[in-house]
Amino acid sequence: MCLTTKLESTAYTSGEAHQSRDQKVEAATMSAASASTKTKKHRRQASCIGSGEIDGEGREDNKTPPLVSFKENANMQLDKKRSPVSAVNFPIEHMKIPYDDEEHEYQSFTQARRHDLGQSKSYEEQEAAKKELSPTKPPLRPKPDRGFRRSATDPDSLNLGQSEEGMVRFAEAVLLKGDAATAEGLFVSHLKLLEKKYGRNHREVARCYHKIGEAWLLSGETEIAVAHFEEAISIGSNVLGPHHLDVARSLEKSAEAKLQLNSIEASHDEFRRALRIKRSNLGLYHQEVAHLQTQLASIYFNCDELMSAHASFEEALDAYRHLSLRDPCWTVRVAEALCSIGSIKLAQKNYSKAISFFGEASVIQKRFYGTIHPSVIITLDNLAYSHLKCKKFKIASEIFEEMLHAQFSFHQIYNLECYNTLKKVNLVYEKMGNLPAAIEATLEAVAQQKESNNDAALLQKTTRQLERLQRLNRERLNRRNSLA
Repeated sequence: MCLTTKLESTAYTSGEAHQSRDQKVEAATMSAASASTKTKKHRRQASCIGSGEIDGEGREDNKTPPLVSFKENANMQLDKKRSPVSAVNFPIEHMKIPYDDEEHEYQSFTQARRHDLGQSKSYEEQEAAKKELSPTKPPLRPKPDRGFRRSATDPDSLNLGQSEEGMVRFAEAVLLKGDAATAEGLFVSHLKLLEKKYGRNHREVARCYHKIGEAWLLSGETEIAVAHFEEAISIGSNVLGPHHLDVARSLEKSAEAKLQLNSIEASHDEFRRALRIKRSNLGLYHQEVAHLQTQLASIYFNCDELMSAHASFEEALDAYRHLSLRDPCWTVRVAEALCSIGSIKLAQKNYSKAISFFGEASVIQKRFYGTIHPSVIITLDNLAYSHLKCKKFKIASEIFEEMLHAQFSFHQIYNLECYNTLKKVNLVYEKMGNLPAAIEATLEAVAQQKESNNDAALLQKTTRQLERLQRLNRERLNRRNSLA
């Protein structure tokens, strides 16, 4: 075969191959178009239910326009643009459409744009189209400052402008937990930062000295605490003035520390100075003023200045009563002030006044604590003693027995405190001449000790007490029989 014949045959074969490939593409296109047509017919049939009858070819018998929902209408409009392959790869029906509460025109536009996005050729074009359609988000807020992150006591690891408040909050939290050494180190680091930033004469420096003093006071180093409190008072008086509340609080803490060092006169002077400042700034009926009054009253009571103690406790009582009108929880402090005044009346041997104060205090404490509480037990003891001194034996015996039952219920065991209260009960019954009642109370105590498997020595003491009472009762009966 010649070269020309070979070229002709090759050209014929190539043309036939191209023709067959074109025919295949045309057939595939026709099948896809028929599938698309069938899909459209099925959708029209589904959308026209209820609007008219559909014939076998998918046409309506009447001329009424079909009722088509918005979603189906959007899909029908998009079927004209997309191929079956893109419809499979990017199903618009399952895409999340933003701004559902906006108008339908915007939603259809968004669907069309998302469909066009699926046919984009490059990844960069897809991302750019997404950014156009996505709603704008507000800028992220800066994260709040949480204090220092690295070393807790390293001042170089802290930012002066942002971490001061975080350091102070963290140090105060550590101090409240009782870790005085760590808190002191934190406050010292903070003090270095403050002195570097503000200098020595600044209110924040004075407050930091106050916090360091509190940490030393909590750790038991009272003398070092006093030195820091005095430094805080000096700086605060120069910067804020001598009548500022920060100065008063430093004075109060310094007075408490000096009271622990038995420097009573210096403590009293600082308490009085702090009280004057707080009265002028806060008024007579503030809780801090009432607390200072109780501190001063305790100093007066320990120094046997009962009149001054009574006056200070009375002022604190008035303040607590005024505070209890707004918050009932302050009535507990009312009861404490009443008990303090009652103790002063006992020291003055004014038992009738003591009965009135202790009686009111016991009613308040029972209402808040119940009948089984240590504070209630102490108040009952003082109240019964006051009745005993007024020779009201029956009332005293009833209160002592109530106190005994409260002690046994609180401790769940018959201990030495219960034994001492039993001795008081028997003493009152002996003064009344009611030995059978004393024997009965002692028998009950012996039974309670045996049931609770108590201390053998204490049980022996109670048994001796019972034997003594029984002997006295027999002697009394014999004396009465001999006279008869």
